[in-house]
Amino acid sequence: MTENLAFYWAHARLAGVDLALGDTAAALTELGLAVELERTTRPPLYHGYVLRVARHYVDAAAELRRSIQLEPYYAQPHVQLALLARAEGNKAAAVDHYRRFLELAARRDPDRAAVVRALSALATPPDSR
Repeated sequence: MTENLAFYWAHARLAGVDLALGDTAAALTELGLAVELERTTRPPLYHGYVLRVARHYVDAAAELRRSIQLEPYYAQPHVQLALLARAEGNKAAAVDHYRRFLELAARRDPDRAAVVRALSALATPPDSR
């Protein structure tokens, strides 16, 4: 990083360290810089993830949608948007994003089983005993 301050991935990794230490403000600052330095799908996706964890839902949704615009066939942003929709109580949107993830994701994607379980849980009415 000392040789190239414009290396976006270093800032993204520093954001991960900040997040692990519980400093979401520093993580968001580092990710903001990473997003400005690199216009690929990954920085907005990671930035959206951190914003979602920090409960900045409007900003998180914008970053995740930007990630989808940059790479429409990348499945992972849909998981994050589904989790965001669930946090906001929007079951229909969560189901839509989980389904879109399953359409796009590889059969061996490590998140596939968790998404299938989440969809099943959303389809089961509460207290269905």
